[in-house]
Amino acid sequence: MKLLLNNKEIETSVDSISLSQLLSNNYETLRGMAVAVNNKLVSRDKWDRTKLNPMDDVVVITAAFGG
Repeated sequence: MKLLLNNKEIETSVDSISLSQLLSNNYETLRGMAVAVNNKLVSRDKWDRTKLNPMDDVVVITAAFGG
């Protein structure tokens, strides 16, 4: 299944994937993340239940620390 992840087209090896699986497969840590699917913010408690569809647009914003 093809998806957009931060404006890059990616392909998953499965036909059905949850948002939390996608994030775990592509990021080392899930801390400090905000995630939107098709321009709608998805709260962390819904990541496991959010099933992605072909060509969904997933945007991940991570917090940056430093000064």
